[in-house]
Amino acid sequence: MRLWATAGLWIVLGLGPRVLGATDPLVEAQGLFSVGRPAEAAALLEKVVASRSVSSDVWFNLGQAHFAAGETGRAMAAWRRGLNRSPRDTGLRAALNQARQRTGGIGDHPLAQLTGWLRVEEWGLLTLLATVALAVVWGMRQVRPTWAHRPIGGWAAVQLVLALGWLGALQGRRWSPDAVVVIRDAVVTVAPVAEGRQVRTLGEGMEVRLLRRFGEWREVALDGERVGWMRASALAVD
Repeated sequence: MRLWATAGLWIVLGLGPRVLGATDPLVEAQGLFSVGRPAEAAALLEKVVASRSVSSDVWFNLGQAHFAAGETGRAMAAWRRGLNRSPRDTGLRAALNQARQRTGGIGDHPLAQLTGWLRVEEWGLLTLLATVALAVVWGMRQVRPTWAHRPIGGWAAVQLVLALGWLGALQGRRWSPDAVVVIRDAVVTVAPVAEGRQVRTLGEGMEVRLLRRFGEWREVALDGERVGWMRASALAVD
């Protein structure tokens, strides 16, 4: 269950995870959130998502905990990672869009938005299945006279649409942000060294695209334009 839907029950009961003797970290995190300790809940959920595969609800809860703790950038990073795994989760998408309104972010590239209701892997699998089906129909037309007059255009159109969707999803991901600034006034320098001249600062929650890595430094682009180098610790990468 998502935190915002269950926190009221915990408050009414007035029971924390220690009272219940809970050992499940998800239950413990829920209890911490409900008693006004979102930062601790977020830290616990970060350990959960790092140790195993989790559902979209856990990613939503992690983002909510970070957001309640005043960590907008880390909240957006959690919701982005959740959407990468569950692109059709409307709750994750709504939460991320609301956070973008606060930070002024523009989100993913239009191609990624258009094709974002399926993962790239799902587009690829559907394209493969459509290609196999088209090959089977074409092969049957060659070996069985009764299939000779069966239309093949519909199969070809489906295969083409799916292939274009797959290519669009790949390109949209390439052009979209893949990291979020998680500190306030993150410094961007002209070169990947501590003595590098500062060119600008980026606010918490800004979504950027990684271009290159150099030690603890990351070269980033904002809105498709290269801006410079940032320390890796200032970013949460998808």
